[in-house]
Amino acid sequence: KKGEDIYYDRLTDRSHEAYKYRSYYNPVNGIFIDSAIIKNYLINGTNILAVQVHNDSVKGSDLSFLMNLFNLDERNYNYYDSQFRYYRQIDLESSKFPIVFIETDEYDIPVKNVRVQATMSIIDNNTGVNKITDPISFTSRISIERRGESSADFPKMSYNIETQDELGNNLDVELMGMPADNDWVLFSSFADKSLIRTELTYLLFARMDHYAPRTRYCELIYNGQYMGLYYFMEKIKRGKDRVDVAKRDTTNPEEGGFIFKYDKPTRKAIQFVYPKKDEVTTKEKTYITNFVKEFENVLKSDKFLDLEEGYRKYVSGKSLVDYVIINELSKNCDAYLFSTYFHKNKNSKDGRIKYGPPWDYDIAYGDAVFQEGNLTSKWQFEFNTDLQIKLLFRDTTLTHALSRRWWTLRSNLLSNENIMHLIDSLCTDIYESRVLNFQVWPIIDKYLFYPPYLSVSYDNEIQITKDWITKRLKWIDENIDNIYYPLDISAPTFAYSTTAIDLYPNPFNNYLKLRLIGESGKYDISIAGMDGKIYLKKS
Repeated sequence: KKGEDIYYDRLTDRSHEAYKYRSYYNPVNGIFIDSAIIKNYLINGTNILAVQVHNDSVKGSDLSFLMNLFNLDERNYNYYDSQFRYYRQIDLESSKFPIVFIETDEYDIPVKNVRVQATMSIIDNNTGVNKITDPISFTSRISIERRGESSADFPKMSYNIETQDELGNNLDVELMGMPADNDWVLFSSFADKSLIRTELTYLLFARMDHYAPRTRYCELIYNGQYMGLYYFMEKIKRGKDRVDVAKRDTTNPEEGGFIFKYDKPTRKAIQFVYPKKDEVTTKEKTYITNFVKEFENVLKSDKFLDLEEGYRKYVSGKSLVDYVIINELSKNCDAYLFSTYFHKNKNSKDGRIKYGPPWDYDIAYGDAVFQEGNLTSKWQFEFNTDLQIKLLFRDTTLTHALSRRWWTLRSNLLSNENIMHLIDSLCTDIYESRVLNFQVWPIIDKYLFYPPYLSVSYDNEIQITKDWITKRLKWIDENIDNIYYPLDISAPTFAYSTTAIDLYPNPFNNYLKLRLIGESGKYDISIAGMDGKIYLKKS
């Protein structure tokens, strides 16, 4: 500690294994020292930098030490290079947010995708100010792992946490005002300098009347080191307070609930969330895999628009519309490709696939050039095509529903005024904590993950984000009514009818004219809504 005398025979505060030799993909974080501090101690001429290394016992048998000193002037932050990934050690005294303590053993978490045992304690006294000296309000044994694929190697790591009892069994607990459960995420939001992109998205989607993971801001002290501002959030899983689908049915999978996703490291390969990948049965896997394949085949078949056997049998158009809106508003570069979740209830309770919940928006809203995410123009579903949204949007019923829903939301929830007000509110809420966060992580003016621009301050970062959102809203306004992909009924992959169909006006409000050009005969005409209900049937 600053100003404290350190004697040569003092023991280290806590023991840990050597960081340097754990993993090639796990470089060490350097310690950032301000130039102003250095100038206070350096003199003109020769200087000596003395470093003390302390073991965890007087007769300890192993001790490793390796030191380099680098001048960081004009150096970009490089989290893949141990020379230029660093943080500043500062002390946290208090916060308006809960303070979370994580303590592992001396081995820490050596590699990603490996869970270890640890202890989590929380100070959350509900008084508006949590002091580091306040009594602990919650403590539990936990299992913990580094989460993410690319983000698992970030210097400010994110973690999956499971609360457990003393025997290692799952322990459902209410934390920070969120419903009781045992699966949680500590999300660093390292790639997002605004620290609000994920929270903004989840709030908007929840206010669109869908489930989005609940989040709470918190401060993290990890193995005695203050690591900055984090999200403490719900992990996507089945439950009445999370993704509310039925429990699994191993005998009749069609009468059970499912949550699955597309994510790294594979594309278009179903990854099971519920049931868990190591618990799903062959029967369950076969059922949901075949269901998805049938849907994808129908998209290119002569049954595409069939009211009973077409795409409506497999997916919810209503959920697709809102999922597209939130991902196009944010132009999430991972949308429709990675971190893309789906859920399906049992067949007796609308067993169609629903899109969502949303996940991972730290490089959305223009924060990355990856997959053209920085552009305020273009549809992201035309770039990331794995979900074949364009094929679905050959149904003008869907595109008209998308347009109507957009304009309804633009009149209130997604108005420029409301979005900017929400951004300002979030920025104000985290003000003191984000100042501390960027003292720990001096990266606000450094290039990070797929950077489309370089902000010079936090206020500049927010203004750039606001300007991007304003331009994006304007582009969507100008293009949302013009989404059209022709349904080529003469194509070999789509022989729905030998009769040409002409509908006008398109879109329509009060009347619709339909003209058939082709063979004479008797035809059945049905008009169905987004819910699949037939509202008109004529012969």
